[in-house]
Amino acid sequence: MSYTLTLFPLLEGPRVLTETSVLCQTQLVTGQNYEIYAQIDELNFLDPTVKVTVKTQPIPAQLWVNMYGGDGIVRTNENAQGAGLRFAYAQALKKLVLPENAHWRTKAVMAYVDSLPNDIPILLYF
Repeated sequence: MSYTLTLFPLLEGPRVLTETSVLCQTQLVTGQNYEIYAQIDELNFLDPTVKVTVKTQPIPAQLWVNMYGGDGIVRTNENAQGAGLRFAYAQALKKLVLPENAHWRTKAVMAYVDSLPNDIPILLYF
């Protein structure tokens, strides 16, 4: 099984975490690079020899996420593996260390994340 990490920045800011529903309009799909993914606590199982640098949090229980899928808008609070969705603030994701051979798409996504205010919550979907 291969994993692709998709980031959904909640550009409305941290207040959106108090809502009951959010529409994820910005979708950032990274290239496959397990060395980077393993730095995120919930994905560290991909390479447990890598040091975790990003701690995630579960989304609030009342929050449902609406994202664009193949059949229109999909409403969920789970990732593709059936686990509850998690998020990290932009400030935490800025700590990810990219190797020189990181996929070009991952470099572009991280440049975008680096430009965001630190308090923007970013949903992680894999």
